[in-house]
Amino acid sequence: MKRPARARLRTKTGCLTCRQRRVKCDEKLPICQSCGYADRECRWPTSDDNIDRRFLSHHQSRHHKRVQDGDVLVIGNEAPDDQQLLTCGDHSRRHVLHSLDSDMAHQAMAEVLEPIICRHFVDTYYGLIILPGCHSGFYHGWLTEILRLMASHKPLYYSVLACATSHLHLIDECAQMRELALTYYSRAITKLSQLLVAPSQPETNDGLLTSIILLNIHGCMGWGTFSDIPRHLNAAMSIITLRLLDRSACIGRLFDVLAVESVLYHIFHMTAGLWTDLPGSNCDSYIEFWYQAENLLDRSNFLSPSSRCSASPVIGVPIALFRLALLLRQQRRNSLPPTMDVQSMQSEVLGYEVMLLGSHESQSTSDSSTIQEEYYKDASYLYAIIVSLLWRQMLPRTEPGPPLEVLGDCWQIRRAIQVLKKYEHDDGWAKCFIGNWPTYTLGFFVSAAEDKQLIHAEMQRRWDLTKFAQVNRYIVDLQSTWDARQGENCLSSCVMLG
Repeated sequence: MKRPARARLRTKTGCLTCRQRRVKCDEKLPICQSCGYADRECRWPTSDDNIDRRFLSHHQSRHHKRVQDGDVLVIGNEAPDDQQLLTCGDHSRRHVLHSLDSDMAHQAMAEVLEPIICRHFVDTYYGLIILPGCHSGFYHGWLTEILRLMASHKPLYYSVLACATSHLHLIDECAQMRELALTYYSRAITKLSQLLVAPSQPETNDGLLTSIILLNIHGCMGWGTFSDIPRHLNAAMSIITLRLLDRSACIGRLFDVLAVESVLYHIFHMTAGLWTDLPGSNCDSYIEFWYQAENLLDRSNFLSPSSRCSASPVIGVPIALFRLALLLRQQRRNSLPPTMDVQSMQSEVLGYEVMLLGSHESQSTSDSSTIQEEYYKDASYLYAIIVSLLWRQMLPRTEPGPPLEVLGDCWQIRRAIQVLKKYEHDDGWAKCFIGNWPTYTLGFFVSAAEDKQLIHAEMQRRWDLTKFAQVNRYIVDLQSTWDARQGENCLSSCVMLG
C-alpha cells in the first residue's frame, strides 16, 4: 500500500509563483523564502488578484461593497488586516499610515510598513526614477537586480525604504513618514559605513554602488538630504574610477552604463543647484571626472550612436549637450572655469543652433518613432535652446546670477514654447524627469505673462504627478524670482512717474 503523500498547504495569498505551484508562501518581500531557495522569479499579485472571486457576487460579502476611485479601494467598515494592507491600493495604504501613533510605530514598521513601502517602490517610485522606453535591460534588469540584492544587502534594503518612504511623505505630507524616511536613511548610511571599513573590494560590489545611487536620488528627489549629495557623489565617483576609469577598459555591462549616467546626472543637478543660489565653489574636480566618463560612454558598444539617447536609462539627451549646459550654468554662477575652452564651446553652441534652426517645427509623433523617442528629442531641443540663450548672455559677461529676461518674440523662446504646448496635456511628458531643469530654466528667460503662465502650469503638473522635491524647489525659486522682478518693475514705473 502506497504511503499517502504529505499534505501541502494551498495559499490564496503570497506571490504568484507560489500560488501557481500551490505551495505556502511566507509572503516575505521582496523575495519569499521558497522562491529565494529555488532561485525562481518571485512575482507578486495586484490587489484584484488577491480577492477570492467566489465572494464578489455575494451582497453580504465584505468584498462586494467596494468604492473604486482610481487606485482607492475601501472594503467594508472593518479595520484591514496585514494582508489587506499589502494588497489594497496606495490610497488605502497611506490611510493606514496616517492613523499610526508613536506607540505603534516600531511594531508596524516590522510587520506592516516595510512590505507596503517595498511595494510602493516597485509599483510607483521606480517608474519615476528611470526613463520610460529605455533599453529593457536597464528598466527591467535593474529592478530585478535591486530586488535580488535587497534580500542580502542591508544598505541597499534601507536605501530603497528611505527613497520610497520619503516619496510617500511628499505625497501625503505625513510627519510620521518624514521621520521614518530619515530613520531608514540613517540606517542605510550606518550599514554603508560598516561595509566600507571592512576589508573588501568596493568596486566589485553592485549592491554598494546601487545603494549610493539611490541615496543620491533621495537627496535630489526626496526630502531633507540634498546637502548630503556631494559625499555620496564622491563615493560613487571613487568606485567608478576604480571599477572602470583606472582600467582604461570599455564598459562591459549594462549596469555600468546606468551607474555612470546616474552619477553624471547628479553631478549636473547638484552643481547647477538653483538659479538664485549664491556663487558656489569651483566644479573642476567634477568636470575632470565628467570628461573621462563621457569618453567612456562614447566608447561603449552596447548602444548604437543613433539609439543612444532613446535607450538611455537616466540622461536621455546627448551627453555633450548636457555638459555644455553645465559649463554655461557655472559661468553664470561664478566665472569661466580654468579648463573651459571658449572657442570649442562656441563651435558646439553654433552647431546646436544650426540644428534647431534647420529642424522642422515640432509635430505630432510620427509612425516611425515612439512617444518616448519624441520626449527625448524634444527634451534635447529644450536643452539646446537653453544653451543658446545662456551663451548669448555670457558674451557680454553679465554679473553672476539668474538668466535675464529676453524678448518674447525671439526664435529660441518661440521654439521652446511650441514644445511645451505640444505636451500641455501629456502626463507621460510631465512625469519624464529630464524635462524638469530646462523647463525651470526657461522660466527665467521668458517675459510675456502668457509664457510664464504656461511654464508655471507645466511645473505644477510635474509636481502633482511626481511629487519630486526637486520640482518643488524649482517652482518656489522661479516664483520668487518672478515676484521680485515684478516688484522691481513696479518700483521703476513709480520712479519714472514721480
